[in-house]
Amino acid sequence: MLWHTFWREAAILSEADELAMDYAALFPIYQLPTALIYKEAILNLRDNPNQLGPAYNTAEWGLAE
Repeated sequence: MLWHTFWREAAILSEADELAMDYAALFPIYQLPTALIYKEAILNLRDNPNQLGPAYNTAEWGLAE
């Protein structure tokens, strides 16, 4: 009888967990503030909010004509 109660409670808690996740708001834990300063002649320079910073897309950078 004890195992029956345990599995029933586990199923109820699992269902409650799924319902809570459907309505939960997800927010980033933190955001690293960065300053991105560049000349207008450089194209496709964008900030990336992760640890890589703005150098993540150096292959896409270019110079304006």
